[in-house]
Amino acid sequence: MDILEAKAFFKEYNGLEFHMCHDDTRKYQEYRSLHITEISKNRWRREIIKEIFVQLEKESDQTEYGVLIGNLIEVLQKIRDPIEDDSIHMISCLQGASHLDEKNKIQILEHMAGHGQGTNDGGIYLVCTRSRKEEELRQLLEPMGRFACSSGNQERYHRALQKIKKAFQDGRQKRTDI
Repeated sequence: MDILEAKAFFKEYNGLEFHMCHDDTRKYQEYRSLHITEISKNRWRREIIKEIFVQLEKESDQTEYGVLIGNLIEVLQKIRDPIEDDSIHMISCLQGASHLDEKNKIQILEHMAGHGQGTNDGGIYLVCTRSRKEEELRQLLEPMGRFACSSGNQERYHRALQKIKKAFQDGRQKRTDI
């Protein structure tokens, strides 16, 4: 494996090395043997972020909007740079998401709230702890979370709304702890 192949492998998995190792152990070992610097990985993450924003801004195909938001959050969590501008850009993209279908809206709410037992893997926690855009995000998510949800998705929808409240509390608490 050369550096270009390593970069392609890294970008294929959005820089998530756990998934790289899990899905292709042999290829991951080749990748690791190159001893790629954090500076290079961070540069590649920046490229991934730009590519995700381009996809989010496409008017033609928004069937995977919620997934793209989730991918963006995962990459932003790993990046070492300040994310203030990225937070502004993400909020801007989300402002145009009110027309999305129920599936995408729920996915966005879930990704913003976080998926684990806690909330520190979600977009709200990320924005609250690494930028100054908490209020803008709150003003965006509150109306986004108000829509008529089908009976089949009620549980996911309500769980996401509850977790969003907790994520804002946790993010604010962590920010004051720093």
